[in-house]
Amino acid sequence: MRRLNSRPPPDAAIRLSGSDTTFILDDPIEPQHTLKIAVFDEASSRAFQFERIGEALAGAVAVLPQMQWRVQSVPLGLNRPVWITDPTFDVRNHLRHVRLPEPGTKSQLCREISEVASEPIPPAQPPWELWFVDGFEGSKVVAVLKMNHALADGGTFALLLDLLSRPESTMPLIPRPVEALSRGKALRDATRELWHQLIRELPSQTATTLRARARRRKTASATRPPSMLRAPKLPWRGPLTPARSFSWASAPLGEIKEIAKAISGTVNDVVFAIVAGAVRPYLAEDRTLTDQPVVGIVAAKHRRDGETRLWGTGATSQTFRLPTHLADPMERLRAAHVQNEAVKAEVAARPVRMEDWFDFAPPILLRPMLRVARLVGQRVAGGVIVSNVKGPREKRYVGGMGIENFVSCGHLKYAAGVNVTVWSYNGILNFAVYGCSRTLPDAELFAQRIQASFEELRAATGVSRNHASNGADRPRPARVNPAAAAGEQHV
Repeated sequence: MRRLNSRPPPDAAIRLSGSDTTFILDDPIEPQHTLKIAVFDEASSRAFQFERIGEALAGAVAVLPQMQWRVQSVPLGLNRPVWITDPTFDVRNHLRHVRLPEPGTKSQLCREISEVASEPIPPAQPPWELWFVDGFEGSKVVAVLKMNHALADGGTFALLLDLLSRPESTMPLIPRPVEALSRGKALRDATRELWHQLIRELPSQTATTLRARARRRKTASATRPPSMLRAPKLPWRGPLTPARSFSWASAPLGEIKEIAKAISGTVNDVVFAIVAGAVRPYLAEDRTLTDQPVVGIVAAKHRRDGETRLWGTGATSQTFRLPTHLADPMERLRAAHVQNEAVKAEVAARPVRMEDWFDFAPPILLRPMLRVARLVGQRVAGGVIVSNVKGPREKRYVGGMGIENFVSCGHLKYAAGVNVTVWSYNGILNFAVYGCSRTLPDAELFAQRIQASFEELRAATGVSRNHASNGADRPRPARVNPAAAAGEQHV
């Protein structure tokens, strides 16, 4: 039986962070939703009844009240918006149901998901939709959750999935926002908080950043993060359109770990190397392959000590050198290891996230800043986002339905026309490929090239096919610890 917090949290207005506010402001132009895709097993799919989903989700709403949250803006854009509880919330307004044409191939499913991802979430409601797609591989049901990034990032969602699928999990304290704020109160609270931030928090954060910068001046330039402005060109340059393309590739997690052992490395090293190997053919076809690595953008967790909130984004973005310039797969793997270590060192040494500065820019200033960033993003060389989150080690069940496979997919923004989000699930490592359909019309080809890059790396390291997973991949019963587990990455 799930242990709930015995004392209900008080009503409160929960202000979005500056970073989360950018997702809300950008959403009408470049959709900022992420995708979470669950493929249910045969037995669960046979028992599936869409008509009963609304009733089943009522229990999920009781566990995760964030499903009822929607955004309320502050008058005149004088501070960041707040989350409030939607007084008209009805879970049925968020549910959709479609069926694939026969025979229900993976390509057909990916095209359907691409169409789902290309449609905006209706405004003025909690920013999520849940689609159920029948007929995958003939008889399987696939759930596609479309959710604005401001509500949860990949690491946060991993914890939410734990809460839904592990009855023994301890339910953390989740605030209950007010249903609405009057314009007068919203304006008073917003100006009071903004004044406090500018007078007390901004000087302290500035001093902390300057001290850290002074310490890092001695850092060798070769280890500093590369600049997007001087990066080699990528085929996926802006501007981005709202239409999306999606596909995914899978690899056995045990084999990925064996490849990493070849250089005493990590899963992240292998992920970087595989993505670099998939990007190389595109550069060759675009005649932009050079002896310089392209610049990638990695999403890394950067939650503050003791932070346990189960909503919003706790990641920071960091540029790194993706070793696309190396033809030899082993050299790419070694170079990827160096870059992974550089990213970890840079994030660990950063006392203040770059995204934290957005907290001091109310929407009246942030909106034009984002417009400028979008224009600049259209003129730089382009980018590819890579993120890697450790998902469940064992098969999970939600509402009694067994999840056969789980794929998570990030968002696109400004200069980055391709996102490769990597999630592990039950011994499988899934590489989700998400692109703007203008810059990447064929996401399935990219997924095939990821598969080919993995095969090339496996052959180079001598790892046998279907290598048995070691003990580290076996399920380990454990309670959810939001402070320790949030966004845990493969390292």
